Amino acid sequence: MGTHAAVRDAGRGAAGATRASWALPLFLGLVYGGYAAFMARGTGPLTGANVLFGVLCGLVLAALAYGVGRIGKVLDAGPRAFSYAVVFGSAMGFLHSLADGSVLGSVVLGPALGAAMLVATYYALSTRPVKPVRYHARALPSGRK
Repeated sequence: MGTHAAVRDAGRGAAGATRASWALPLFLGLVYGGYAAFMARGTGPLTGANVLFGVLCGLVLAALAYGVGRIGKVLDAGPRAFSYAVVFGSAMGFLHSLADGSVLGSVVLGPALGAAMLVATYYALSTRPVKPVRYHARALPSGRK
């Protein structure tokens, strides 16, 4: 009895997402949300509003990171690097604004860090070899190996 042509890879969910595709954005969201809550708290006591603010910031960043990770797989190196740079620069500019920095400082720091991320990500994405799509031998039609 033959197997179905669509053999699922180990470690992939129903939608084809690996554990890392949701675990890494979740971890980044937790760290970012915790730090944003800490920065918003300042020197005052920890309140429910601070926790809610941190959770919301973490959820927004996790959703953006997950979306960029999923959409980025179909983009070329330039647009993919730009999307990572926009998310990173915006997130860092927002954290700088929470640190009682000036608006001008946040407006300068966010795009500057985003530009650095753009250069680094574009270099990393354009210099590595493209991996060919790999199939399971069982998933190939009979006679082809």
